[in-house]
Amino acid sequence: DEVCESMGIDFLAFADTGIAITMSVSEKSLYAQAAAFVDRVAADIQMIATQKNCAEILAEYKADGICHLNAAKAITEVSDRHRRIEEESSKQQTAVQIEAEIVVEPKMENATLTAPVVIELEEEEKENEKTFCVQFSVYGTREQLKELKKFLENGGYRYE
Repeated sequence: DEVCESMGIDFLAFADTGIAITMSVSEKSLYAQAAAFVDRVAADIQMIATQKNCAEILAEYKADGICHLNAAKAITEVSDRHRRIEEESSKQQTAVQIEAEIVVEPKMENATLTAPVVIELEEEEKENEKTFCVQFSVYGTREQLKELKKFLENGGYRYE
């Protein structure tokens, strides 16, 4: 406890040290083993502090389990977790891009295509504010298209 306190380490228990106390071991030897263990933990903490995800690695290092007080395993565990997360993220991003590229056009029976109509702006509008024309197609459900129409009307947009 004294060595831990001097190093500013507050999470160690004596059971973590793995020191075997027998009748043949001297008190000085036990103290040296405890000091060496705490020194190793302090060195691990210093090394963890230099890592990219140091708070997460330190949490793994302190937690009971496979990484308990093992800096190498804690660093590897967190790095692997972040790698898996990035892989999943990139897979999802790729799936979204593929879905965005696939355009499903509804079957249009007896539809006729017409050339876009260019509207000449009134002189008064030209003086006040320049108006632009953008042409594009919108795909969606009937309800989505009704909402879009409502949005355009409420926003004061002219559309054809």
